[in-house]
Amino acid sequence: MDSFKLRILKFPLSTGTFEYIVTNLPNDMFSLDSIKKLYNLRWGKETAFRHLKYAGNMVHIHSIKSDFLIQEIYGKLTLYNFSSCITKAITKRDNLNTVHKYNFNHTQMQKFVRLYIIGAVKDLEKLINRFLVPVRPGRKFKRIIRRQSAKPLSYR
Repeated sequence: MDSFKLRILKFPLSTGTFEYIVTNLPNDMFSLDSIKKLYNLRWGKETAFRHLKYAGNMVHIHSIKSDFLIQEIYGKLTLYNFSSCITKAITKRDNLNTVHKYNFNHTQMQKFVRLYIIGAVKDLEKLINRFLVPVRPGRKFKRIIRRQSAKPLSYR
């Protein structure tokens, strides 16, 4: 039987609540401050994964066979990367005269880029700039967590 050691770290947040982190990093090499910095660096990857999962529509996988599942995931990843590159190139907006900094809605952008690829949209830049959303720091929403499974398409 294999065994391993885990550290549970607890530190206060600015809201008065506590954050818990479980790690297997050794005490003598990684202090609480260094682990907090590493966790903060990782947060960008967590945000990107959230965009891939929800904006990339990875929540609803329609394939059941493993080959088709992999094909669907790569297709969605390709569309996500392509739409992110296109949108970032288009949305260079001057924020000097505005109250908020603006960002794009990943879900809408993927829909627009897909429509542009099939020829249903002619002026992609104009459409994307209409749907920019303001960045409002400090907003928090309660997450709704529920189990989801594959939703096969019944018409195949």
